[in-house]
Amino acid sequence: MFATPRWWPLLRRWHRWRDHRHLPASPHKVFCVGYLKTGTTSVGHALRQLGYRHASFQLDLNRSKEVEPILREIEHYDSFDDLPWSREQVIERVISAYPHAKFILTVRDPDRWVESAKRYRRKGVSDVEQAKRDFIARNDRVRAMLTEAGCDFIELDIATDLKWELLCPFLGRAIPDTPFPRVNTYEQHVRRYEM
Repeated sequence: MFATPRWWPLLRRWHRWRDHRHLPASPHKVFCVGYLKTGTTSVGHALRQLGYRHASFQLDLNRSKEVEPILREIEHYDSFDDLPWSREQVIERVISAYPHAKFILTVRDPDRWVESAKRYRRKGVSDVEQAKRDFIARNDRVRAMLTEAGCDFIELDIATDLKWELLCPFLGRAIPDTPFPRVNTYEQHVRRYEM
């Protein structure tokens, strides 16, 4: 594993300034807390399209074992997807720190998820049935955490659901007249590496 570049936080600050300086803050935070390969990146692009000041994967924060730096970073954005925002310990702290936040739990058929995870990792999943059980158990834990805390959340399967039609009313935003984003797919990765 390579070391996190020291300039990563500087790059993040520059992106914040470039991307968010003209966007008004949202009255609530939105966290996409699905597991990897459940469409979190597509939901992140959708949130950007809806005008949220959005943060996605943060390498240095994800490598941090401490939650405090992650919580401090939340102040600069309105919506979040991917790691570290979808780590269970972070979700637990976010629930107590932001009681009015909205949560999107992206889900996927476990068989389709394990196939996607195998392609994404580029090495076999040694025990497919265990991987599916772990995936289901993780979703159940997050769902239970959100339910027990009385959080405002929806479940979204971007492979099958009406995406804008579910997401926009939940967030109180108008439905755009553009297709729902579909990014970070296996086909897109293949095309990128073939070029």
